[in-house]
This record gives sequence, structure tokens and C-alpha cells, in this order.
Amino acid sequence: MSRIFLSHASENKAEAIALRHWLINQEPALANEIFLDLHKDAGIQAGVRWKDALTRAHERCEAVICLLSPEWDASDECRTEYRVAETLHKTIFCARLSASTGAVTQEWQWVDLFGDGPQTRVEAPE
Repeated sequence: MSRIFLSHASENKAEAIALRHWLINQEPALANEIFLDLHKDAGIQAGVRWKDALTRAHERCEAVICLLSPEWDASDECRTEYRVAETLHKTIFCARLSASTGAVTQEWQWVDLFGDGPQTRVEAPE
């Protein structure tokens, strides 16, 4: 069972993979606890109806991380993932990839993953 659901636009898959990798580097016990749809082991397997897999992952998780971007904002599926998390009373963490995001999620405090200041380079596996 994945405790964390990572919501991202398909255009931001590299950022999603990097965030998952960074989280696991910070806390190795999270290796099997983060649902990322495109991950070969912790995502949606071949031959599975993707909407059903997303529904099950949403029901089981404790928290949702929304990787906010203009692409995320424009995605009906991403906004649905956010609304489902709200409806199911999940803890929601919003991480912005750019300043021009967050209209749907503005009632939640977010963290910016861009801008000036200290940076961490993440070497994400393929």
C-alpha cells in the first residue's frame, strides 16, 4: 500500500521522478510508499485500467503531493485527483514548479520548488 500519492501532469514526469527519488533519499523507508503512476514497480502496471488504478491508489493513500505547474492546472485529470483528495480528507501538499500556478489549490499553503536560493541537484534514475 502506497501512503503517498504523487499527482503530476504528464509533461512534468521528469520532475515527478526526481521528487520521488529525492524523498526516498531523505527517507529510504519511503521506497515502497510513494505511488507514481509511471513508475515500473510503484505505479500502474501494464494491462490495468489506469482510472481504476488511480482510484485504488487514492483510496489507500494517506497524503497527496500535487506538483503544480501550468500543465497541472490545465489537466482535468490532475484537478480531479486534487478534488478527490479533498473529498476523501487526505493531507494535501502543494509543491509549485513555477510561479504561475496554484489557482485551484490556493487555499492550501504551498512550497516553491523554483527560484533563487539554495538548490539541490537530484540525479534521478531512468
